[in-house]
Amino acid sequence: MAFWNRKREQAANDALLHAQAAAAGAERALRRLEWTVIRRLDGLLQGDYRTLMRGVGLDLADLREYQHHDDVRHIDWNVTARLQVPHVRVFTEDREMAAWFVLDLSRSVDFGSGPRAKREISAGFVGVVARLLTRHGNRVGALVYGSELEAVIPPRTGRAQVLQLLHAMERRAEARGAKPGGTTRLAELLDAAGNMIRRRSTIFVVSDFLSAPGWEKPLGRLTQRHEVVAVRLSDPLEQQLPDLGALGSSAPLVIDFSSHVASRGVDWRRVGLAFGGAQKNIGPAGLTMVVVRDDLLGHALEICPSAFNYRTVADNQSMYNTPPTWGIYMAGLTFEWLLEQTEGELTGVAAMEARNVAKASLLYGFIDDSAFYSNKVAPECRSRMNVPFFLADESRNEAFLAGAREAGLLQLKGHKSVGGMRASIYNAMPLAGVQALVGY
Repeated sequence: MAFWNRKREQAANDALLHAQAAAAGAERALRRLEWTVIRRLDGLLQGDYRTLMRGVGLDLADLREYQHHDDVRHIDWNVTARLQVPHVRVFTEDREMAAWFVLDLSRSVDFGSGPRAKREISAGFVGVVARLLTRHGNRVGALVYGSELEAVIPPRTGRAQVLQLLHAMERRAEARGAKPGGTTRLAELLDAAGNMIRRRSTIFVVSDFLSAPGWEKPLGRLTQRHEVVAVRLSDPLEQQLPDLGALGSSAPLVIDFSSHVASRGVDWRRVGLAFGGAQKNIGPAGLTMVVVRDDLLGHALEICPSAFNYRTVADNQSMYNTPPTWGIYMAGLTFEWLLEQTEGELTGVAAMEARNVAKASLLYGFIDDSAFYSNKVAPECRSRMNVPFFLADESRNEAFLAGAREAGLLQLKGHKSVGGMRASIYNAMPLAGVQALVGY
């Protein structure tokens, strides 16, 4: 019995030491943020209490005529009856702000190609914003998601609450090896947030959004009741072709380069097979291009038709069956044109990439700076070839398209699955065409 008591005491002491070490880590992290970030903001943020939501305080401030966006529950029926015009009560805003951090701490957030993982960036963001809010007496809480909703931290104020948030994130990082990783289902986290957070609040959704599909609608439902700020965590390496060999995998990397072929360079050392249609940047529809690493030829399944066996196609110089001669001829002319392109000292595909970057930067920059247009794609995920955008007032879509046709700007109607507008600025579109669209 004494032996077991000693074991229990040792386990309790180990747990206490572990908790103290974790708390010390959270304290060090918060102090570092206070010195490096928060102190620099002193004197810059006082009084900055703007909000999208109307106040729901108890102090009556004014009475005014009803407007179409007003809450009908605020109508003063006595005044309305006397004046025969609907009037609403206006209250002094409640200055207290409740903020929630909806934190995705699934395994993909542990990734980082640089000195800091996305999880550390997330902790830094939470620490800074939470401390700025609690210094003004506001309350902050959190929902923590790993492979499921693992913790709910009720909103409170004070520096100790910020430490508790950071401590919870540290605990999750230490426990990530305890449970097998599954598919991240961000929709479950957002649905839980919608069900648990009843009072109107500001919600920070912090995630890399690498999740099973279906999270868009729950996120939209959150915005109907709360102010929602989506904070996307990303790593530069996620925007490049992965080096599967460096990750310990012998599987070949297969890419679809239909939209981006010949518009940018490709690190072919990382690619096992690339395929795509020619109709975007190379030539007319009907021609398909396949680039296969030599060591991958000859491994087709027995059920594979001979026309689709790349070993057979390669042995016959891509003429095992009748080739699309017109498409190949046009592609040859395009390749000759590509080799002639120059941008400064750059030639060929490198010149086209520089030109495409300039076109996309001009168009995206104009949309982002405009109050009339908007683009809903995260900057690090935007295509250089297709630029979707929306009008602030979508009732003017048809008028916009009609005016564009008169100005010689065609095919701007968005894809049927997305809506809005879409500007296709493939290789053949000159910079002058993008300048004309921006000028319109």
